[in-house]
Amino acid sequence: MHGSGNNSGRGASKSKPKKCGTFDLKCHAKKLAHAANTFYQAHKAIIATVADYAVGTLAFGLYEAATDGAGTIACAALGGALGNLVNHALNPQAGDDSDGGRPGGVVCHQHDPIGV
Repeated sequence: MHGSGNNSGRGASKSKPKKCGTFDLKCHAKKLAHAANTFYQAHKAIIATVADYAVGTLAFGLYEAATDGAGTIACAALGGALGNLVNHALNPQAGDDSDGGRPGGVVCHQHDPIGV
């Protein structure tokens, strides 16, 4: 019978998410943290790659500006090493190939003078 109110196991264990009150900041913070964690878990590889490039490019640019272009090779190695460090910190399961084969990452893995 369709209108009997008996779910017979269909969706009975699923409950609707708790609605937060307008000023219930703790509830809103928990929901936001849960949503952020869910997003991170679903997209951690791309987040790690973007952070890798951002940190590597920033480190390269700052070191290049500080040395006035005198240490370009060292700048690239430092940028690649720091970028890879961030990538592996954010996505440790990615392994050694997580740099996507970009030249800076390959140079740092093969000829890394500082052991990073």
